[in-house]
Amino acid sequence: MSLVIDLFDPAAGDYAYLNAVDVDAAGFESYRRAVWGSEALRRRGLRLLPRLRERDLFVYPHELDAFAAECAAIRGDAEAIAAELGDAAFAERLREYTARFLGVVALARERGAGVCIS
Repeated sequence: MSLVIDLFDPAAGDYAYLNAVDVDAAGFESYRRAVWGSEALRRRGLRLLPRLRERDLFVYPHELDAFAAECAAIRGDAEAIAAELGDAAFAERLREYTARFLGVVALARERGAGVCIS
């Protein structure tokens, strides 16, 4: 299975997906631990994406700025993170995913929605 990113309606509750994202890939299921929940991200002080290690991630509208900041931090340090993950070539993939995530954050802001990765 693969992880997907989408919007959800916080008023309707978790898993009230809006199916609003055209390109929704957020990585393989194994990325929960190997990438998003990795020590490489946790050591950098990220707190939202590492939640994927244990459960699906729901980013509520009041958390969108923090989520966007985490994505920007990953983009800015992609080479070092990829090296820590054991694959220096993975840096470009990290930038692709986080660019997608930032696009979804913008859409969530427009719609007053939250972001879910599951």
